[in-house]
Amino acid sequence: MSLEETLQQAIAHHQAGELGEAITLYRALPAETSSSAGVANLLAIALDQTGDAAGAETALAEVFSAGTDDVEALSNYLALLLRRGAVRDGLEVLSQLAALGADDPSLWQQTADAARAQGGAVDALAVADHGISRHGDSAGLHLLRATALLATPEPEAALNAFRRVRLIRPDLPEAENDLGGLALGISDNDGAARHFRAATILRPQFADAFANLALALTACGHLENAATTARTAVKIEPLSLQALAVAGEIEAKRGDPGMAATLFRRAVLSDPGSAQALNNFASGQKDLADIDGARTAFERARTIDPTLAVVHRNLGMLLADVAEMTGARAAYDRAIALTPNDIGLRVKAAFAFSTITGSRAEIDVIRARLIEELEQLSASGAKLSDPVREVGLTNFYLAYHGLNDREIQARIANIYLDLCPALDFTAPHCTHPKDIAGRRLRVGFMSRYFHSHSVRFISEGIVTGLDQEKFEVVVISNRSEDEVALFPDGQRADQHVVFAEDLWATQAQVAALELDVLIYGDIGMEPMTYFLGFSRLAPVQCVLQGHPVTTGLLPIDYFICSDLQELPEADEHYTEAVVRLADIPVCYQPLAEPAAVTRADYDLPADAHLYFCPQTLFKFHPDFDPILGDILARDPKALILLLAEPTPYRMDQLMARLDQSIGDTARIRWVPRQSADRYYGLLQLCEVMLDTPHFCGGNTTIQALGLGVPPVTLAGEFVRGRMTIGWLRAIEMDEELAAKTPKQFADIAVRLATDPEWRAEIVKKIEARKSELFEQTAFIRELERFLLAAHAAALSGQTRLRWLERKTG
Repeated sequence: MSLEETLQQAIAHHQAGELGEAITLYRALPAETSSSAGVANLLAIALDQTGDAAGAETALAEVFSAGTDDVEALSNYLALLLRRGAVRDGLEVLSQLAALGADDPSLWQQTADAARAQGGAVDALAVADHGISRHGDSAGLHLLRATALLATPEPEAALNAFRRVRLIRPDLPEAENDLGGLALGISDNDGAARHFRAATILRPQFADAFANLALALTACGHLENAATTARTAVKIEPLSLQALAVAGEIEAKRGDPGMAATLFRRAVLSDPGSAQALNNFASGQKDLADIDGARTAFERARTIDPTLAVVHRNLGMLLADVAEMTGARAAYDRAIALTPNDIGLRVKAAFAFSTITGSRAEIDVIRARLIEELEQLSASGAKLSDPVREVGLTNFYLAYHGLNDREIQARIANIYLDLCPALDFTAPHCTHPKDIAGRRLRVGFMSRYFHSHSVRFISEGIVTGLDQEKFEVVVISNRSEDEVALFPDGQRADQHVVFAEDLWATQAQVAALELDVLIYGDIGMEPMTYFLGFSRLAPVQCVLQGHPVTTGLLPIDYFICSDLQELPEADEHYTEAVVRLADIPVCYQPLAEPAAVTRADYDLPADAHLYFCPQTLFKFHPDFDPILGDILARDPKALILLLAEPTPYRMDQLMARLDQSIGDTARIRWVPRQSADRYYGLLQLCEVMLDTPHFCGGNTTIQALGLGVPPVTLAGEFVRGRMTIGWLRAIEMDEELAAKTPKQFADIAVRLATDPEWRAEIVKKIEARKSELFEQTAFIRELERFLLAAHAAALSGQTRLRWLERKTG
């Protein structure tokens, strides 16, 4: 059989799908035939079709080395090399094609694409530039060049490259989409939306562009439009991971975690091997409070792709939220190893310390380590661009250590100013405060927690009680006026402002209100108001007792408290000036009726002495353990009730500590959290309410007193441990119920539980005076006098007015 007949027979077998026979015949043909390159190309195609890509590449490498001019063989060899990621070898083949005049622009695009996929932005750029030198009018090559520039520290060059693409091909949707991404990356949200919208007009079925447009609309604050746009992206490509992820994130922001979880689940079903899809699904389960499900999904994602830093970061945040700080720190450290320049993540890691401490020595170690890590970060020259977004937490748990926080709060504030100098902002109107002659004093009240929260109970009486003939009241909240509903029917604030969920936008938003006085309901509970507190947004800035610890922030001028609560030396506890009002600055509304319940309704024994401590578990300082142990030792019928948490981590940590410190914890029982009426009912069934030392109850204390239930307290040094003694002083019950030593605390508690006659006397005294604790407004008149005086002082350049009006009568 002649060579030509052998070749034709091989081709026939090949066309019939008989690849083995074809390969045998192709290999039988001598390499020196005139059509050797063509034969090698056919052999390579057959081998590749059998899955032997390496054999195919070897067959073509031989003819390339021999210097062939067969364009088809060279093109196929290039394709094989690029598929393997051998970009540099591919460039040699492409150069040979160029020498033959056969370097179609698409080949340069494929090579540049392969270089970019390998993560070599510079190589991709070089390939695109070389291709453009030969095909200057190729919009595709210019688009690749622009995209490659996105991965370099040259955003302006990328922008110019995209503009060049638009000049060549004004109708190229990919260019508009990438331009939108560039604009979004520099926070030009409106510009990004314009480009993404243009891309969707040029290609109405461009799902990625719709998803990106949804992201831009979200950044612009147009959440409902963003949701509609994201749904369009999902409708176009129901299995698109990007579209499903964006749609899910937006539904979560809209407050529909169920729909978000459904979308994230669809993405996982679409691609079960996608670590990013599992990460999103886990985030959705976290929003649904399915902590175990979220943790499992994060860990699966971590197994699939251990290099995906966001998974480790999110797992760390989940574990920190449920107080599993050892695991949180480990997850953060893995994320930091992958993204060492993520400064916010390094701050999160520094704050991942145990919230159930074992001893005072452990507390000292925690605080020293925290400052050491933060100061190292500051000294490194690292910077944050948006601490709310990047850090997303406050110094909240330091307040529960039972120590003077003035120095540590101030040091942390200074570190944040080093990390993010933009925090130091002064609203223009504050440089020259305006006289209030002929107008009302404009007072803003700001908090995220003006809804059903302890901060609301502390703040609402003040907000609604100011004389609106003298004061213009502005409420600044993250919720609408109807959702907050601070004012009774027929009344309302002069202005209600919903702040943006963006630090810099909120900073500008509050500055534009030109307030005379800004009063924070709390600082330190959540990141927005904490980081906003670094700014001077009003000539006079105050904070209420929503989080009763000094802020450490110099722009906060005054801490509002009461002479009934504070010690004479309390000035040493604050960076703010202490405003000691004669009465406690809280106007509580009367309590709702408790549920009609019995002990059996809570599965509690009828003959037990119930000691209820309804505080959050991070208030349980190690110093409290001996008191609890003393009560249990002295009262054989004692049953101590603690409120259970949604997740077991902190409960397990506390019980492990109590097992060590007390020994016998069989008579410490967890009760689930209750609705308000059932909680009040349970409280009334108890002989005594136990207050936590160092950080005592606030709302819980007045609720107990309002129900005639005696609280026992051990007043601390700082106001966060002196809220209860303030209430007791207000009704002259501190001598009976405020202990001076741990032993006396146990004495009072056990006597209340075991001496019914004495307890009845105490309850009678409480009942006779408890009405004085509710709907009190005298302090509001004093606060009004203070606010006017503080503003007058600010006009004269005095920012720290001393204030103390002694109560008379």
